Amino acid sequence: MHTQTIDRDINLNEQLAFISLDIEILSARFFDVANDTMGARSLSGGDMVIDPVAIAKNMKIRLQKIQSSVQVASIKSKLRAVADKWKFIEECVIDYNQEPAYMLVYYNKNKINSLISESRDILAVL
Repeated sequence: MHTQTIDRDINLNEQLAFISLDIEILSARFFDVANDTMGARSLSGGDMVIDPVAIAKNMKIRLQKIQSSVQVASIKSKLRAVADKWKFIEECVIDYNQEPAYMLVYYNKNKINSLISESRDILAVL
């Protein structure tokens, strides 16, 4: 699975792609549950393969390790913004019993992916 730990053999571009994938998985599940009339009760046994708490934990660890290892100031700045935006929506996308503003999650998810994409573009020209 894509939750392997970060090390020097795995490049930064791939790690950023994994974070983006984690955000998409978590937000997609959030929107599925939030839009279902039964909410979290609509999840069946097969749906439990995706553990949002574990994915979020691994994603945060990956993000912290990337932030501490990256040397490019513009990427560092973008990753700080990613972390801040993630903190803002994290509880919403892992705790389906809250009643968040959907547009807030949608906006921040898109902004996070935009920041990651911009970071990957910077890496491409280095």
